[in-house]
Amino acid sequence: MMTSIITLAGFWVDTFSVNIAIVVFNILLQGIYGWNMVQKMPPGSGNTPKIVQLYTMNLFISGLQMALVVISKFLEDNMPKNYALNLGFEITEVPKRLGVDRFFEPKGLSFDPQELLNSEQPDEGILSVLENGGSSSSISGIGNVLGLEDDDFPESTSSDAESSILISLPTVSEPSPDKIAEKASPTTSDSKLQLQLHHIKRYAFLLVVLIYTVAFLLCLYF
Repeated sequence: MMTSIITLAGFWVDTFSVNIAIVVFNILLQGIYGWNMVQKMPPGSGNTPKIVQLYTMNLFISGLQMALVVISKFLEDNMPKNYALNLGFEITEVPKRLGVDRFFEPKGLSFDPQELLNSEQPDEGILSVLENGGSSSSISGIGNVLGLEDDDFPESTSSDAESSILISLPTVSEPSPDKIAEKASPTTSDSKLQLQLHHIKRYAFLLVVLIYTVAFLLCLYF
C-alpha cells in the first residue's frame, strides 16, 4: 500500500528532479522489501503467489512511470515551443466532452525555487506610490487601507513640494523590464505540448488507480 501511494503521488509532482527522486526511491523500496519477502517465503510448487504478482506489477508500473517522466522532460527541453503531439485526436478536449475537465485543471506540485519566489507578489499600487513618492492624500488613502487614521499623517500645505512625502526605497523591489516581459510572454507551462503532457499524466494516474483497484480486489477475494 505504501509503495502504491508513492507511485500515485509521483503523477502529481511537476518538478523533474523531485519526481525522479520519488520514482527511484520507490523502486529501491520495492526492491528491498520484495527481496526480503521472497527470502521469507517457504518453498512450494504451483502457481506464483499473488503477492509476488502484485509486487511485479507495481515494479513494472514504476518503471513505466520513470520512462514517462524522462520522455516528458526530454520533449519539453528539446522540442520547439509551438510543437504539439499528433495523436490523431485532441487529447486536451476529451475531458471537456466527458465533463471531467475540473480534474485536469489543477497543476501538479512544483518545488522550483523560482516559481515559489514568484508566487508572492507585492501590491503594485502601494509599491508605486511609496517608490515614486506621493502626496499626503495618497499616503492617507494607503493609511485607510492599513487601518490608520487621518490624524496620523501631517496636514497638507499649499505648496506641492511641501505637501509631498518622498520615501526612498531600493530599486531592487521593482522588477526589471526584462522580468516583466518574461512574465508577460507565454512560458513552456502554457505551451500546447506542456498541456498535452499534463493531460497524459492525469490519464496515467486514472489508469493506475483502476489497475490498483482491480489488482487488490483480485488478491483479496479471488
